[in-house]
This record gives sequence, C-alpha cells and structure tokens, in this order.
Amino acid sequence: MSIANRIASVADGVLRIGGTRLHHYIVQALYSRLRGDYVRDDLKIEMFTPSYVQPDISDRPMVERIYAAFQKAKYDQKSKDAVFMPSTLWQKVLDSCYMKYPDVTIDQFHFFLSNFGAQEKHIGITWTHLLSQYAKTLKSRKYFERMIIGQKIGWWLKFESNGRDLSVLSHPRHGNLWGAIVNDSFVSYESVLNEFYGRMISNFVKKDRPVVGEVGAGYGVLFYFIARAFSEFCYLDFDLPETLCCATYYLMKSFPQERFLLYGEGKLNEDAIKEYDFILMPSYVIKDLPNDSIDIFVNMSSLGEMKSETCRVFIREICRTAQAFWHMNHECDRQDRQEVDASLLNSEYPVLEYNFDLVIRYIDALNAVWKGTFDKDYDIYGYYYKRRPI
Repeated sequence: MSIANRIASVADGVLRIGGTRLHHYIVQALYSRLRGDYVRDDLKIEMFTPSYVQPDISDRPMVERIYAAFQKAKYDQKSKDAVFMPSTLWQKVLDSCYMKYPDVTIDQFHFFLSNFGAQEKHIGITWTHLLSQYAKTLKSRKYFERMIIGQKIGWWLKFESNGRDLSVLSHPRHGNLWGAIVNDSFVSYESVLNEFYGRMISNFVKKDRPVVGEVGAGYGVLFYFIARAFSEFCYLDFDLPETLCCATYYLMKSFPQERFLLYGEGKLNEDAIKEYDFILMPSYVIKDLPNDSIDIFVNMSSLGEMKSETCRVFIREICRTAQAFWHMNHECDRQDRQEVDASLLNSEYPVLEYNFDLVIRYIDALNAVWKGTFDKDYDIYGYYYKRRPI
C-alpha cells in the first residue's frame, strides 16, 4: 500500500469515529475543493439580494381583490373539514412569517406581497432564507455564485439549453425575489429546476388548451415555466390561504392579460374552467372540482409536508379529477415526525388504487448534486402516473 493510501486510510478511520454525518460532510467538502470549480468562463454571476421595496400604488385594485379573497378564505376555513388545516410543520411557518388574520390591514398586506421574495425567514415557498446565509460574507457569496448557481447553469447550458440562451432561465421578480444576475439576466435559485421540470410536464400534455391543476404551488413559478409551451390554458391552484395570496399576486403580475377567478368571485365548475385562464382557490375547494376535469395534476414537495390523512384526501381528489399525475416528494425521510398523523412517503400514496399506472419513477438528480457533488442523503423522487384506459 502506498504512503498516500495509508494516510487516506488512517484519515478515513479517524473521521468515521465522529459519526456517519461528520464523515460524509468532510469527504464531500474535500471532494468539492479537489475537483475545482466547473463554471464557464463566459458566465458573469453576481448574487442579487435587494432590500425591501415600497408597494406600487397602481397595483392597489389587484391587491384589493386578493385581500378580499384571503379574508373570505380564512373566514370560511373555520367551518371546513379540519383535514384541510395546515400540518404542525406548516402552522409554525404561518405563525412566524405570514399575515395574521383578521388583524392584517390592506397596507400591511400589500407590503408583504410586494416583498414576500425578500423575507429572510423561511416562508416555505422561496429559498431566500438559504440565500441570506450565503450573503453574509464575501467568501460564502462567491461559493453561492460559482458552486451553486454557476454549476446549475453550467449543467443546463451543456445538456439542456439546446441552443437557447440564458434568458430562458429568467422569470419575473414580482414579490422582490432574491437570486443572481447572470450575464444581465435574473436567475433565481430554483430557475434551472423549474425550467427543466416545466418543460418535462408540458411535454406530457398534448392539447391546445390543457387544464393543469396544482396542489401547493408556492408562488406559482413552476407553472410560469409550464405555461411557456401553450398559447391557451386553464391553470388551477389549491393551497393554504396565506401562500395562495403570494401565488395569486405573482401570477396576476406575470400574466396581466389573462382572466382570473379568485375565491368568493364565482363557483368552481365546468363553466369556470372553460371561461377562466387562472382559478386560484383555498385547498378545501378541491372537492368542488368536476370529475375528469384536469388533464394533469402536479405537486412539488408539499404532499410530503402534509398530515397523512390530508395527503390521502388530496390523492383521492387528484385521482378523481385527473387524467395524469406528476409529483416529486420524499422517498424515505418523513418531514413532520411530530404529527400524530405523520406525513406519508412516496410509496404510501394510494395512487395505484385509483386505476392509474406508474409510468416513470426517478431520483431528482438535479437537486441531489446542487453542492457540486452527489448528496447520498437526498431522497426526493419524481413519479409520473397515467390513468388506465377504460
């Protein structure tokens, strides 16, 4: 055995004394430094962390619509099935970061929507809390620019761009989103992920005007990328009233010419799906969806953050209404262990009980390598189901 191998063997043994996680962390950190930075020289990347902005007064009529929908959604939530209430994990986030019903004023509401993307607390729908940690020192900012954003974009340019330029990864900053400026284009932490999966999902739907449903859309960025493939569509989002406000604000600002139906403005039925481009409703309204009305339902991460019974209810409603279902959630690591009714793993979702076939199952390798090396503890898997022909 060479001297180098003997040293490596001894070091490996010493590290293992500290436990599996310490061993894994040190090995990954050393590997990322030894392999170097693989960022293209033609990429100019600068972390972008803006301060709070003052609300645009011209948005006030739109914000008043969202405010009215939020107030009604929260009031009606009290009398709805308790299964649609947030999990313990999400309730903590809502209590510490979001607007307090019924005390929030219209001015406070407008300010929050104008700045939800700049909240340094973890609001559950952006990565600003993580970016704020990288922004603290020059060294960590550079690490974020090269090893995280730079490597993702480098991968996308090499394997996924197909001749398209970086502007394809950009999306509107409504809500004062943080991210990076890359060759004069704004790119968020989640741009590459959502562009990749948005394009994948749009290829699953071969219709002139697809009806796309989503449970827990965050601020709506995944559908922003899906929508690029279609000149016409109907998109429905079902979510907690607080986060739904952010998606409504973001999408109304991003698609100002489209027709929106908000909670309290009309019924969710077949006519509404034909008439509106966007239908944004609190989660308990999903039971009003007509049978077989959705071409594809999508979900990224939130099913795995729900109480198990809540997840089962959503799966039942999705399978009742959809021709296809795509989701990405946890394979082996339950997210809310403190719940009596703890969250489900992917294999526990009862999709196959409702006459669906599993077409694709795969690891989300794109996020598994976000640090520049493969994270063996990363457990997000994607699933794509199609309804069996009758």
